[in-house]
Amino acid sequence: MVSSGQVILVDDLQLLDAASATLLRQAIDLRQIRLIGTVRSEHTLSDQVCALLHGDGVTRIDLGVLSEGNVGDLLAKTLGSAVSVRAVRALYQKSGGNALYLRELVRGALTSQALHRDRELWELSYDGLPTTGRLSDALESRLGTVSLAGRKALEHLALCEPLSLHDAEAANGYEVLVELEKAELISVRQERQRTIITLAHPLYGELLRNKMPQLAKRSILLDQVEKLRQHGLRRREDALAVASWQLAAEGRADPQLLMNAAQQARNAKDYAQVVELVEALPAEGRTWGVQALLAESYLQMGQTQLAEAAIVDAEKLTTSESEVITTTLIRTWIMQYGNLRVDRILDISNAARLRAPSSESQRILDVNEAMFRVLYEDPRSALPVLETLSPDVGHDEPNTWARGAVLLTDALAITGRTEDAVAWGQRAYETTKGIIADLIPDAANHLSTLCVALTEAGKPDEAAATGEQGFWDLAEDNGASRAWAAAHTARAHWVAGRPASARKWYAQALTLARRHNFAQILPLLLAGLAAAESAQGNLAAAEGALMEAERHPGTVLLRGEEILGKAWYEACSGNRPRARDILHKGALRARETGHRSSESLLLTDLARFGYARQAVDRMQEIAEECQGPLHQTRAQLVQALAESNAEKLSSAAASLTNIGVRLIAAEAEHTASQLWIKAGNARRATAAGQRAATILADCEEARTPILAVTPTVVTLSRRELEIGELASRGRSAKEIAELLHLSARTVNNHLQRIYTKLGINSRKQLASFLAGRN
Repeated sequence: MVSSGQVILVDDLQLLDAASATLLRQAIDLRQIRLIGTVRSEHTLSDQVCALLHGDGVTRIDLGVLSEGNVGDLLAKTLGSAVSVRAVRALYQKSGGNALYLRELVRGALTSQALHRDRELWELSYDGLPTTGRLSDALESRLGTVSLAGRKALEHLALCEPLSLHDAEAANGYEVLVELEKAELISVRQERQRTIITLAHPLYGELLRNKMPQLAKRSILLDQVEKLRQHGLRRREDALAVASWQLAAEGRADPQLLMNAAQQARNAKDYAQVVELVEALPAEGRTWGVQALLAESYLQMGQTQLAEAAIVDAEKLTTSESEVITTTLIRTWIMQYGNLRVDRILDISNAARLRAPSSESQRILDVNEAMFRVLYEDPRSALPVLETLSPDVGHDEPNTWARGAVLLTDALAITGRTEDAVAWGQRAYETTKGIIADLIPDAANHLSTLCVALTEAGKPDEAAATGEQGFWDLAEDNGASRAWAAAHTARAHWVAGRPASARKWYAQALTLARRHNFAQILPLLLAGLAAAESAQGNLAAAEGALMEAERHPGTVLLRGEEILGKAWYEACSGNRPRARDILHKGALRARETGHRSSESLLLTDLARFGYARQAVDRMQEIAEECQGPLHQTRAQLVQALAESNAEKLSSAAASLTNIGVRLIAAEAEHTASQLWIKAGNARRATAAGQRAATILADCEEARTPILAVTPTVVTLSRRELEIGELASRGRSAKEIAELLHLSARTVNNHLQRIYTKLGINSRKQLASFLAGRN
């Protein structure tokens, strides 16, 4: 209990003894103190404490669980800087949004350094979240209220959840389950025709498992294994459950059961569990299929050296053409993580062609080679092969179709065929959701590439949401694909004009790429990060990203954009000529390799930095050659900048705002305002400046070279706009005052300031100004 003047704060009021509670009540009634107290809702309160919580002077605030967004905001404010989206999700899910549990989880994670600063942001290690003694006590106080039979049922669930109602009732009795549900310790849900029982909070299971004796665990697990065997392992997931329980109980399991379980874990995208199950197999059971599955899982987890060793062992065991092809696919995909050379991949592919001469095998190798050409060379050279894919799986082997479809969406988008890319990406995503096969890309990979297509189609807001969904839909172990999803989400935010959001997602992508040794993508990510930092005025951070980028000369996809960060750093540092030269070089590289999307972006920046005349002709060509509104509106902007035409700039700004490209739109209005000032038209200058300020409010406090030039232009406050609009519609000062709950004198004072700011003297002129503003 801490006293501060006449205010007393009591944490955990429910722990007060009767005498203290009575004394506080008396002091409150005599108005000697003001009490602020917290109470945990699950506790039974004494009559004296209840008396503190009632009365005319009591304000009660019931705190619900935090949303994931609340958790992210709270963590960022508490830790002083951005937290990775993965760490936020993990802490949110494990805490269940409970503020007390969240605090203790964060405290334990900081103490153990599981939560640590990873360069750009706070990240969480993959070793789990440790708990604290206080958190264990809080959890135990919740679990300690149940009967002995209830505790046994909770322990059963902690080891074996989810359980069907039938199995849970058979083991523990129906009345016990009712008791636990009333206490809100278990969750009951319906899945088709089955009723499923789980623990109500993930932390309950962790606490219970930690406190159970090993032999007790073994007994429960083996008993549940026997029950499932009696049922005949009818459900698809039964093999995985039985194998996992046997391993946990005895450290071994039937080899065939382990293989079946490993395949189920692979289908569930739990690659860490695949490795655990496969490594439990005896050495003599390591067939080609086992080694290939192991190599793929290590590859998905970013453990490329282990993946390489596993695929080398698999290659020695190949006996069929299909095994040769699968081995080649895995091996070439492993190669992209190192110092990739496409010619080396083609050598491996050609060697496989000799051992796998069938037309189907040749087709698979053609598509695989085309994919690498999209990523590392000129996407135009890959389109003749990729565009032979049918609209759905059709006659192609499902793995081949799905892998080709992922990169076809990218290739169409970055070569300017954005409408085709969106249509293909949406169709590929829906089709792939219904396919389960070895080595097939996750359906969420199609959301990642669809994000690129939507961005280039002039739908950056939808693109960012799609990329984020793809990120979360991908398995956590699948680091490389998640890095791509985060990168594409970041780029969508960048195009939309949200540098802070772009920075957050670029930082997330970098964390994943570094962890999974994905060196080829680092230059692109560091360039994006440096650009976002520069646009927020963080030049020191941008310089650090650029220094790291110099250590990674390779690049992948979106050719030319690897210079974006350096160009923005130079421009924001005041060296626009240097930025111009860098952008020219990047745009030329993009053009030479068929990356029209990147060329369009870089030429637009060239115009934004003051060199529109050098970009205007090529931008018009791109607009004529490419689909979708993004390239057309960019060309419209560049033309207006080249002509220094204020009216055309405002028209371009309206078009850009309409498709969600806000920052460039704000810059266009800002420049229009400067041009109107030079022309001596204060009214139109002020209107353009007001529109720029309105648009800029959604751009996360961006600082760009154009916005750094402050025009001598008048802007109206929100209150002034409110009063001005009412006055322009004929409302009297008295009517406005009544509507806005102000005095008539205050309204007249505001109107006089508006007239003075705008250089006008009548409501007619005010109406004209406001009409021009819109």
